[in-house]
Amino acid sequence: MLVASILKLFYWFGAYYDTSLLIQACLMIVVQTVLLKVALDNRPPSGTRDGVQHRPFSAYTADSILEEITSGKRPFNFWRWNNAKPYFLFLAYMSCTLLSIHVLLPFISRTSFYISLLGYVGLAIEAILPIPQMLKNHNARSCKGFRLSVIINWLAGDTMKMSYFFLSKESVPWPFKLCGIFQACCDTYLGLQFYMYGDGSRHRSLEMNQIGKTSILS
Repeated sequence: MLVASILKLFYWFGAYYDTSLLIQACLMIVVQTVLLKVALDNRPPSGTRDGVQHRPFSAYTADSILEEITSGKRPFNFWRWNNAKPYFLFLAYMSCTLLSIHVLLPFISRTSFYISLLGYVGLAIEAILPIPQMLKNHNARSCKGFRLSVIINWLAGDTMKMSYFFLSKESVPWPFKLCGIFQACCDTYLGLQFYMYGDGSRHRSLEMNQIGKTSILS
């Protein structure tokens, strides 16, 4: 959410979308930064887990990056750093890079391609956030630990957001609408998973019944 909100903030400087959406992005940056600090202060000890202690992208070469990608590992151990400092350094690097492009490279920052890229990438990151939860629920055949109140709030938020995107008279670019539709579909499927799997007990009961029937037939 932090990365997505920062990209949306810089997207405004080219798209000049509705001010309320800009305010939302700014508030989200503040709230998510506070939540990140709280989460890092209260996370369990890392133990022997490997991670970058100071600079997020230090001690890496092109070969080591390629090796991690091909082996299915997370490049740069991204967002799994042992120390809290790299998280804020990464956000600072990213913000400074975007600001430098905007101020020093206007022949790039003022092109429609670059502006659209910021919008689609930022909003796409936000839209795909439910996917890991969907995959986890699917693999476990369970939504245990996933509160019903959360999915209800997500669906209610999607309803209000989509209503605003398509019914508002203010300027709402298409990246907001397309990525909002995708996120709404993901949240709807999460609700369907909650209905199908529950806490997993229904799926286990179904498996036991199938095993019982197989034993009787055999």
